[in-house]
Amino acid sequence: MRTPSRGAGEVARVHVLVVGSGGREYALGVALLRSPSVRRVSFTPGTDAMGVLGDVWRIPWTEPEEIAERVRAERVDLVVVGPEEPLAHGFADVLRARGIPVVGPGREGARLEASKVFAKELMREAGIPTAEFRVVEHISEAEDLLASGPYPLVIKADGLAQGKGVVVAGDEKEARAALGEMLEARRFGEAGSRVVVERFLEGVELTVHALVADNEAVLLPPVRDYKRLGTGDVGPNTGGMGGFSPLPGYGPAAEARVRAEVLDPLLAALDRRGISYRGILYLGLMWTAEGPHVLEFNVRFGDPEAQILLSRVAGDLGAVLSGLAEGRLRADALRFREERAVGVVVAAPGYPEAPVRGLPLPYPADPTLPVARGETPLLRVYYANVRAAEGVDFTRTRRGVFRSHDARLVSHGGRLLTVVGLGADWEEARRRAYAWAAPFREAGFFLREDVADEEHLRRYAERFSAV
Repeated sequence: MRTPSRGAGEVARVHVLVVGSGGREYALGVALLRSPSVRRVSFTPGTDAMGVLGDVWRIPWTEPEEIAERVRAERVDLVVVGPEEPLAHGFADVLRARGIPVVGPGREGARLEASKVFAKELMREAGIPTAEFRVVEHISEAEDLLASGPYPLVIKADGLAQGKGVVVAGDEKEARAALGEMLEARRFGEAGSRVVVERFLEGVELTVHALVADNEAVLLPPVRDYKRLGTGDVGPNTGGMGGFSPLPGYGPAAEARVRAEVLDPLLAALDRRGISYRGILYLGLMWTAEGPHVLEFNVRFGDPEAQILLSRVAGDLGAVLSGLAEGRLRADALRFREERAVGVVVAAPGYPEAPVRGLPLPYPADPTLPVARGETPLLRVYYANVRAAEGVDFTRTRRGVFRSHDARLVSHGGRLLTVVGLGADWEEARRRAYAWAAPFREAGFFLREDVADEEHLRRYAERFSAV
């Protein structure tokens, strides 16, 4: 791969390609554009809304050879893979074999997310705290668990299911129904041909991301994600309905336990298996009375965790990710703002089973929400499953704003956007996010009402006060 050009006394500035088309990838684009080391950001397959940030190639990740050719033609210096599916299918391996720097693990490393069975067995091998579990391929193999529990039981499809392959079954009837859907009806196809049945853990849930360069890693600030659909944690699991960061009470002692009990043993286990890992590692944790227990590993930034966490980035994300792709940690280049961040996801009516498409969003895509370097807006909107209304031009100008100041968007899937409010305290951050989202609620769109409410903040402060 070529070396980024630079003039005398200048720091090299890179062209980054972000692979993906969700709110997480939109947030990565915004954060990269704010990085002093980045000169340009492109996306593939991208979305209409990403056109305000950079070029949108529209090449699906299933065509890695075509993407590699375009990378060379467009003089891309770094590829950042957002979602898990390309990684699970070896996308990063194909690009690395052609000398292209990539942030994201190869196929073997991606098994941490692509197979719940692989991850649980590796945790058992490494002595990483996690819930007791059993792997089943037929309902008959779980009869004793179904009959005796104890309930609730957690039932997980082995493979990738877009965040919807986990059921918390409150009784035998619900457990049998979930196993039947996965193992017999094959709701998730081959992803549900094996199922993990595990004990339910009590505690507070959190996500901690790590930047991993082979055997070295640095932990990022924690985020709390809301996975259940409705206010009060009711309804089915979703890809995520909001969250907040940092966590009250979480400090150096808690971080030290995550490293010693989870991260370091995991890296050692990967090393023993000869797996090289360069990318983002997502630690989904339940902090019980005994300490951190792993719920899941993901091999990329969470969504909406990325939108919330990246809203707090004050350093040079581009430099950090460029180093990561080369096996070097540049933790010194990454800093986080002190403000509290509250993110609220807006979803289309009918989500998650049958989201309504084509509904006009109450706002035009707002060109006043800045992405320019040096600006620190306290409200940020990251678009996901939306499309431009007919006749709207999303090609960006040189100033990086919409040509049309009435750039109307319509729904095109489930989770439409994440709005993140920042503030000196939780009340300010929360008020800012919910005030912006209010017209969506009034127009019939869906959002949780309890993100970062006082009860949730209190529970985290109490849990971590004893660490």
